[in-house]
Amino acid sequence: MKKSILLLCIMWIPIFAEYAMTINKVEVAAKKPNGKSWDALGKPDLIISIYKWNGKVWQKKFTSAKLSNVLKVEKEIDTKINVVAGDKIKITIEDSDLRNNDAIGLKELTITKEHITAGTISTSFSSVVAFHAKLKMTPLSYKEKRLLQDVAYFLNAAGNTDDSSVANKYLQQAKDKIAEMPASRATHPSIKEYQQKIADAKVKIETKKQRFSYQDSKKLNNVKYFLDNAQKSNDAEVIKKYLAQAESDLEALVEKHAQHEKVLGLVKSFKELQNKVNEATKPKVQENTNTTTAPKKEELTYREKRALGNVRAVLSNIDRLTDPDVLRSSIKNAQYQMTDLQNKTDHPEVQALQKQIDAQQQRLKDIVAAKNNTNTTTTVPEKKEELTYREKRALGNVRSILSNMDRINDPDVLRSSIKNAQSQMTDLQNKADHPEVQALQKQLDAQQQRLKDIVAAKNNTNTTTTTAPKKEELTYREKRALGNVRAVLSNMDRITDPDVLRSSIKNAQYQMTDLQNKTAHPEVQALQKQLDAQQQRLKDIVAAKNNTNTTTTTAPKKEELTYREKRALGNVRAVLSNMDRITDPDVLRSSIKNAQYQMTDLQNKTAHPEVQALQKQLDAQQQRLKDILAAKNNNNTTTTPDNTHTPKELTYRQKKAIKNLKATLASTGRVKDVDVLRSMLKNTSYYTGDLESVRNHPQVKPLFEQIAALEKRIADTANSAQRALIDRVLGIVGKGLKATDNMLLLCKYKFNQDKIIEVGKSLEKENPSVRSYFQDIDRGGRYLDSAIDSVLSALREDTKKALEIENSPYDPRYKALLLHEEIAPKFNEMKSKLSDAATRINDLSNERFADVEQVIKQRDQWNKGPRTFNQPLETYFQQNKKLIAVLGAGIALSPQIEKWCKNIEANSKKALEYKEFLGLCDSIRNITENNQEDFKRSQIADAKKKAQGNALLQQFLDYYITYADIYNEIDGTLKQLKQDLLGRIETASQKAAQQGFDTFRDQYTQAKANRMDMLNNPENYEGKIIANAKFPVASWNTKGWFLQHGNEMFSYVWDPQLWKRFREIELAEFKIFRDFRAGILQKYEMTKEGHIDWKYPGLVDIEFVAIVDGTTSYTPTREVLDSRGRVIWIEKLPPIQIVNARVVGVKSRYFTLWLGGTDTLKHLDTGGLPRK
Repeated sequence: MKKSILLLCIMWIPIFAEYAMTINKVEVAAKKPNGKSWDALGKPDLIISIYKWNGKVWQKKFTSAKLSNVLKVEKEIDTKINVVAGDKIKITIEDSDLRNNDAIGLKELTITKEHITAGTISTSFSSVVAFHAKLKMTPLSYKEKRLLQDVAYFLNAAGNTDDSSVANKYLQQAKDKIAEMPASRATHPSIKEYQQKIADAKVKIETKKQRFSYQDSKKLNNVKYFLDNAQKSNDAEVIKKYLAQAESDLEALVEKHAQHEKVLGLVKSFKELQNKVNEATKPKVQENTNTTTAPKKEELTYREKRALGNVRAVLSNIDRLTDPDVLRSSIKNAQYQMTDLQNKTDHPEVQALQKQIDAQQQRLKDIVAAKNNTNTTTTVPEKKEELTYREKRALGNVRSILSNMDRINDPDVLRSSIKNAQSQMTDLQNKADHPEVQALQKQLDAQQQRLKDIVAAKNNTNTTTTTAPKKEELTYREKRALGNVRAVLSNMDRITDPDVLRSSIKNAQYQMTDLQNKTAHPEVQALQKQLDAQQQRLKDIVAAKNNTNTTTTTAPKKEELTYREKRALGNVRAVLSNMDRITDPDVLRSSIKNAQYQMTDLQNKTAHPEVQALQKQLDAQQQRLKDILAAKNNNNTTTTPDNTHTPKELTYRQKKAIKNLKATLASTGRVKDVDVLRSMLKNTSYYTGDLESVRNHPQVKPLFEQIAALEKRIADTANSAQRALIDRVLGIVGKGLKATDNMLLLCKYKFNQDKIIEVGKSLEKENPSVRSYFQDIDRGGRYLDSAIDSVLSALREDTKKALEIENSPYDPRYKALLLHEEIAPKFNEMKSKLSDAATRINDLSNERFADVEQVIKQRDQWNKGPRTFNQPLETYFQQNKKLIAVLGAGIALSPQIEKWCKNIEANSKKALEYKEFLGLCDSIRNITENNQEDFKRSQIADAKKKAQGNALLQQFLDYYITYADIYNEIDGTLKQLKQDLLGRIETASQKAAQQGFDTFRDQYTQAKANRMDMLNNPENYEGKIIANAKFPVASWNTKGWFLQHGNEMFSYVWDPQLWKRFREIELAEFKIFRDFRAGILQKYEMTKEGHIDWKYPGLVDIEFVAIVDGTTSYTPTREVLDSRGRVIWIEKLPPIQIVNARVVGVKSRYFTLWLGGTDTLKHLDTGGLPRK
């Protein structure tokens, strides 16, 4: 766990990554310090060298080529050196000469965090005016690129499958590949990119899960249809009918998509309709009575009865539960079943069950409180680990084996089944903390105990019924096991330590497993009796020890050993079983080393009782080895001469230990990880045991000094890591404190946009998201709203991260540091300021909502239309969104802040209701103006529902209903006016035609329309008009028209003078109608003009007086049809020449005028038309 925490810290801090060093500038002084020139030519020949400190000596890592006759070098020189924060380097710059090089400068420095952050090393020393070097993260190695290729493969595979479980498996494999990357690569852009891709793929997979199948979509539409019909009806029986039709499909959707927003919305609508039916059918209580008769017990449906039974079943066993997690799960199960009974809350049985659930919830709170009081330092349990495919398969196999095990009574078959299950459990040894694995292990332990009971019962039965069998012949393996058990038991009576005794008994039991088929053998039975006696003696010793040490805490639960660890345990027992008979110190030392080597497989189980017992035996043997060596040395002191000045001759084993120890200590210089250093320090103990007797030897003594230095280095590194952790927590809390200060500042200025931008400018340097938006704004970008949102989000996130230090997302060590003298005052100040900001934000929301209501109350603005108030409401929504965005960080701080958040949301909801109501009023206004009476009635009905209970909205609605009635009256008047005016224009046009139009036409010679003859002989038609130029209708056009005479096309264009008069007539008629309409609107005191307006009546029943006037070009077209007579496209044909005719007079239904004559307007009579 410590190693994983340290790795996480390294991934957070990019300064521990390796960086390549490149020199990009070197400049030296023009002359030596004594004023002389460097060379005869004046400028030096530079040689740059760089060294790294390896813990003992400076190692030269780089020497540049000679840079001849230069004082300043500005080019990139790759040093091929990689550095990390904390490395010591030495820079030397010399002037190359024939004999001896002149020193220009020497500088020793340590690579710091500031160097890494800046990406440069800039310094000056001695005669070196400037030295600059770049630090760039090293590129990926071949192995790392291969890992990223594997990640890309798994991402591609996850994207190509529709099975979410398979896709999640591929994503997990991609994550595992990323985890194999060195810690120094955590911040590399390529790795960050793939981590983001994995996160995006995870979101896509979760989105796929939410998609509806075709059948589910069909059910969704059915439920919507029935619920919509039910909402439209006010008849309780009809609503019941529709709810019954929707219920089955809705149940199916809830089972598959319980959390989908569409399904949740349908469930909400269904429950609201059920409540509506219940209210409608609820019996009324008689008035003026002091007592009412108890209502008849409601009849439960089949679904409700089933839910009632399920809740009873859950509650029947709940009193025996003491584990809080299991109890919480059972309560949630019962509450889920109770949702089917929410419409029967008055039913006696439902009320009784609800009381039991409330009691169990109170009991759960008491259990949790008691547990928290007992384990104040207990950390939050880790999230349930995800099992791999292999582990899931093993889990299923074990369940299958255990499901049939209770029916097995034969001990051999039962033993075989247990071994089979244990074999499958080896695949789950890395998931020992998983709840399902622990549950299966408990069942397996229970079956092992049952096996022991069956074997014991069988042995007891056979002792009284069977005669002693003939002594069986033992195999070689069984004889050897018999001898080993005797050897272990022979020394057992002298053991008084319970742990050592327990280990010896386990060792004997382990050897007895080879004799389990010879339980009836006299010698085996005798040894078993001795073993039982030792077990009883062990119980007596433990009982006596417990009575003596009443304050001793209970031993922790015995950890389960893996197959590898069990094998190592057996090997150590085997080595220790024969060790008491060894007296030769070299042989004994070798045996101890063998046992220590086997113990390395048990280093993660140091708290296990059997491992501790073996370690004590091993320590005892090491002490015995020291005693043997001491006794041997004492015997030799009287016989060996004085060798004070001559070192003792080292044995081959000691020389080998020195060599290995040197190699281990030499490798520690390259290691930075504290845990790795501790492991290497532990490894040195394997060799120091052989060297204890020659500790003062000239070759050995320096090694022990290096070990002491290594221990000091480990302690110093651990202290620096603690300081780094404190600095990191200080940084998080400091950001949170700064965020709360900015919140208070924004509250002071009521979240003014300019003030938010000012705060954003202060956050721009340290927050990349804010910086990107504000850079866009500085370049003239359009994302101002997004920039403001990013500022508020940054304030919320900084505060949230600081608050979360108290909770599980962070390392437990972070929470402990909240009591640190440097951190505690700032953290408490931040919480206090956040509470103050929350109070101000809540007051600001209430104040703004009051301002919105005040704007709507301005009656003099109502005639401008409901849309007038949309902008104040939209502004309020945007402002409230900002308040929620900031305040959301403090919800976890106190229930009061959560209450205020709900208050702000309630204000927003009420404002939204206002907006919807105003939208309905605006719809009423628009519908009125478009004469949609049927739709208007439904809109008015909806608006009345929303206005119920609100006097302001009721007044607003009454105003617009009145407006609708007045508008209809105005509309009828204007329609009649338009019809009368159009009739008078038609009469005026006829009068004008009678005043000389025929005479004007007849003064011209008429020519029959013949296009080809007119084109070939234009002189014959000069000054003539086209005969029979009559047409049913012509569109409004400023230039003229292409019109047909038979199959020939002719061009008719306005004479400029005639067009000018025609346009004056048209605009005059338009102004006449507008003046009349203005008077009518003034009569009804309406300021807004209606939709009824004067429109161009058009040229209808036309007769033109058109003089032949040259030619023009015309492009004919032809429709291309398919086999069914449909137009496929319109084909353009080659242009042709046609005759052009200039219109000098026109007679029509509404317009009559000619050059030099009268017109319609001069004969128009408007007398008697309504003006007011």
